[in-house]
Amino acid sequence: MIIGERKRIDMKVLITTDWFSSAVNGVVSSLLALEKGLKERGHEVRILTLSENGESYIDGNVYFQASHSCSFIYAKARYSVRLDRSILSDIVSWHPDVIHSQCEFSTFRMAKKIAGKCSCPIVHTFHTDYERYVRYCHIPDSLSKMISGMLFRYASSGSSLLIAPSKKTAAQAEGYAIGKTCFIIPSAIDTERFYGCTDSSVREKYGIKEDVRLLLFLGRVAEEKNIDELLRFSSSLLGSNVKFMIAGDGPAMMEVRELVSSLGIEDHVIFTGMVNPSDVPKYYHAADVFLSASTSETQGLCVYEALSSSLPVICRKDPAMDGVIEDGFDGYQYEDESGFRKALADVLHDSGKLDRMRMNCRNLSLRFSIPVFAERAEKAYKTALRGQDGIKGMVHAL
Repeated sequence: MIIGERKRIDMKVLITTDWFSSAVNGVVSSLLALEKGLKERGHEVRILTLSENGESYIDGNVYFQASHSCSFIYAKARYSVRLDRSILSDIVSWHPDVIHSQCEFSTFRMAKKIAGKCSCPIVHTFHTDYERYVRYCHIPDSLSKMISGMLFRYASSGSSLLIAPSKKTAAQAEGYAIGKTCFIIPSAIDTERFYGCTDSSVREKYGIKEDVRLLLFLGRVAEEKNIDELLRFSSSLLGSNVKFMIAGDGPAMMEVRELVSSLGIEDHVIFTGMVNPSDVPKYYHAADVFLSASTSETQGLCVYEALSSSLPVICRKDPAMDGVIEDGFDGYQYEDESGFRKALADVLHDSGKLDRMRMNCRNLSLRFSIPVFAERAEKAYKTALRGQDGIKGMVHAL
C-alpha cells in the first residue's frame, strides 16, 4: 500500500495517557497527531486521561478520570489509583478493538483493566528515556538503569506489541531483554503548519535585521536540554550579525540567564519567554539554524518541526538522530566544541549550502507527516489484532 493512501478499516481505538489538555510536551503532541491521522483514515478514536479539577467527567471523545497532583516529581504530573465505574462501564460498552497506551503509570494500569474486560490488545509506545531523566535526579547510573528497566519490563509485560519512536529507544528495549515485537515508528507533527508559514513578525518584534543570522533553541528550558553547552560553544561566534534566540521557559531559566551574563553575551542573546503553541511556526520561520544539545530525547519533535520549516539542525550526536540528521545534508551532529564550531561556521558562512540544506530539510520532513504516522500505527494495530506478538526482535514499520 502506498504511504498516505487512505484505506478504511474502521477500528475503535482507545488512546490512554497521563498527559493531555494543558500539558505541552512530546507525548501530547504525538497523541494529538495520532488522533487526527487515525480519524482521517476512518477509525473511531477515544482518549482516556487524568482530570486536573479533581472530578471525573466526559468531554466529547475524551474521558477525564479524577486524579491527584504529584508536581513534586514533575510539573503538572498527576496520578490516580482507580478508574471510576461509570467511565469503565462506558468504555466497556463502546468496546475498543485496540488500546494504544502512551504512559507507563496511572493510565497504563487502567488500560490493562479495560483490556481484560474487552479482550483487546494493548499497543504501548515508549516516549521517555528514563535512564537519562532519572540521572538528572542525581541517582547513580546503576540505579537509574535498574529503574528504567523495571518500567520497560512492566509496560511490555502487559502489552501485545510495543512501539519505539527511534532506533535508540528500540535498542534500549532490546537491551532489557523484553523479547516483544517492537515497531520503530517516529511520531508525527502537523507538517503543513510549518510548510506554509511566511510570517515575519518575530524578527520585527525583536528588531532582528534581515542580514542577521539567527540561531534558535525552542523548547523547555531545563537541565536535560543542555542549553549551557550551546551557549558556551557559540559564545565567541555571536555578535552584531549573529544572534541566539532562546524561545521557551522552564526550571533552568535562572541558571541560563546567569551563564549568559557571565559569558558577557547579553546583547546577543534574546529570551522570548513562553511561546504560544499557535505561534511556534513563526519562530522557526524567523531562524536560520536550529540548535539542540540534548541527549535525553527518544526522538526530538522540535527537530522534526525545524526540518519541516526548512531549517537546518545542528545537534549533539545521539542515536535518536541517526537517520534523521545527516552531516552536510540537512544539518550536522557534533561530538565536541570543535565539531560544533566547524558545523556552525559551515552553515553560516556558505549561503549557497544553507539554501541547499533548507530544500533537503523540507523534502525529508515528509517522513514525519500525520498520514505516514497514522498508517504505520494502523499496521501495528493490525499486527496486534492478529496476535503476532510472538515475533521476536525489532521490526521497522515502513
